[in-house]
Amino acid sequence: MSDKIIALGNEFVKETYRMQSTSSIDCINIFHDGSEEINLLDKDYTKSKNSFLWWGSAGAIHKGLDILIDIFKRNKNLNLYICGYNCEAPFDEFMLDEIKNCENIHNEGFVKIGSDRYFEILNLCIAVISPSISEGGAPGVVNIASAAGLIPIVTRNCGLNVLNQEFIIKEVTTQGVWESIDLLISTDIEEIKEISRETKYFFRKNHSYALYKTNLKEIITRVLDK
Repeated sequence: MSDKIIALGNEFVKETYRMQSTSSIDCINIFHDGSEEINLLDKDYTKSKNSFLWWGSAGAIHKGLDILIDIFKRNKNLNLYICGYNCEAPFDEFMLDEIKNCENIHNEGFVKIGSDRYFEILNLCIAVISPSISEGGAPGVVNIASAAGLIPIVTRNCGLNVLNQEFIIKEVTTQGVWESIDLLISTDIEEIKEISRETKYFFRKNHSYALYKTNLKEIITRVLDK
């Protein structure tokens, strides 16, 4: 019954609506929160190269946290920071039991965006990883990439355009996620620095509030003109 559907995310998200509706559909990028930026010239990439960030809340399994715990339990040389995990039974019991003896898996709980700990963790990590099976533009990934240039390791289902397609998770399995992680940690440190800087610029430019506002106004005006 709608004249227009405006979907948060990219063309992948748009196509999921097309399967269910004959309405006209436009997609629009979600905007980052505008929080303070990290100066990447001061970042120690050698120190952060083996550390990854999962930033989520509810829906830990559909966001692939169980897969990441499995991977990082096997790879003690890598660090996983878990932020925003919302206690969910029965996953909570499984998770606490799985990570209790894993010094490389850090359950940070709720971390406020813009807090000192938030920026400490962003400086510690090289990538934000989201093996999710369904998102609408992945705002958590957008905020982190735009603030600190963390390289997104995401699925197509996140509905997010990224610069470096080679790090896209092709299959939401332990092996599929590991292949993307392994590719990044095997990349030369100077190349990682360049990718990180380009990532930050890309997300700040393409996910700004000003651009969101302009695009939304253009879509609505076009609908009303008809």
